[in-house]
Amino acid sequence: SPVEASPASPVEASPASPVEASPASPEVASSPDSPVESPPEAPPAVEQGLYVWGSNLDDALALENGAQTGYTSPVFNANSLINIQAGLNFGCGFHEGLKCWGSNSNGRLGQGNDFTAASSAVPLSVSGFTGTVQSLAVGQSHACVTVSAPLVMCWGNNDQGQVGDDSQTQANAPVAATSSDVNVLVKLSAGGAHTCGITSAGAMFCWGANDFGQLGVGDDRPRALTMHSVDVSGAGSSAPVWEMLIASQRNTCGLADAMMLFCWGAGDLGMNGPNNLGILLKPTGAFYVVSGPTQLAGMGNTGYILTSGGSVFVWGDNRGGQAGLGDSADPTIPTPSAIVYSGAASVASGSEYACILMQNGTLQCFGFNEQGQLGLGDTATQSSPTTVPSGEGLYWSAISTGSVATYGRQLAAEVSPDSPVEASPSSPESGESPESLET
Repeated sequence: SPVEASPASPVEASPASPVEASPASPEVASSPDSPVESPPEAPPAVEQGLYVWGSNLDDALALENGAQTGYTSPVFNANSLINIQAGLNFGCGFHEGLKCWGSNSNGRLGQGNDFTAASSAVPLSVSGFTGTVQSLAVGQSHACVTVSAPLVMCWGNNDQGQVGDDSQTQANAPVAATSSDVNVLVKLSAGGAHTCGITSAGAMFCWGANDFGQLGVGDDRPRALTMHSVDVSGAGSSAPVWEMLIASQRNTCGLADAMMLFCWGAGDLGMNGPNNLGILLKPTGAFYVVSGPTQLAGMGNTGYILTSGGSVFVWGDNRGGQAGLGDSADPTIPTPSAIVYSGAASVASGSEYACILMQNGTLQCFGFNEQGQLGLGDTATQSSPTTVPSGEGLYWSAISTGSVATYGRQLAAEVSPDSPVEASPSSPESGESPESLET
């Protein structure tokens, strides 16, 4: 699901000059059918800037070295991209405007009908809309932005209507989501095949796949090719005012009224809370009260909450260890449980793994690791948070995750204030964004 620098954050490192990938992380073969291999021991990289690891299938890591090889340890990437969000084998971020890279299947790079390449390791500018990009949401195989027109513009896979243009035709370039000029959305989240957004007044609208009732409209009929208002008639005595949201693989979750957590859609893996293990077709009541929530994340079937006190809570699917609660934890976690109690700055969620950026500039990842997406130098699953090595004299300042690819930023320690972490990134699921994402 992520946003980096803010005025309160340390100064961004100047764009690093291109260098060859560090010997700290040698290339290893990667394919959907065979996991990446473990690299040999080597000294850590020391270049500050963007680092990438995990699957590089379809150029998902934006490494312009001509080989779609994966990495189990962080390798330097010379692109000066920030605010990265990523999906399945592609990502989008910002440097001199919005750019996307990786797989172009279903038009997910947004380059138009004349662009026929299967993928691009070079980040390509996305155009076709006017106004300043104010938020970005990247789903499994589609992406959306809000622009200051105001409009929601989407592109990519549209087989379930997730682009929202009243069709099921893939969008090779950005198209306006129907009714987005009327229902002005200020926060967005894109999931497996559906999209949701929140208005400034706290109403929520969703469109796209509805096979598990994830649109929250009271049924599971495949009919949502355009925006539909989430039905809050069963959510409580008063209509919730939505503040944060995630559209995940089969669910939608929202935080309302500063602390109330609701989820709907598929319940078999615990996403809807302890008393709703079946399908919920709309919000039916909060199942957890969160004290001081600041970020909501969850790309797959697992949800994460960051609080103002630096704690991270998790619930949902834990079959790959992505709850980070250790070997003895249950395979499903229906009640939010603490992974860390303090010191966290942001959390990013992949399909079956997650990473927590700590306020002291360390990075901890855990969960499924078949493509080396944890950045630990191997492909072993980790059921507890495990520290990702940083380069000598560097600290981690930002983290973003795709399905099985990871993007982090390291800065030099000498530019660090007392708490050397940039502003919490908005994950592909959180919908949070600064006033303007353009850089």
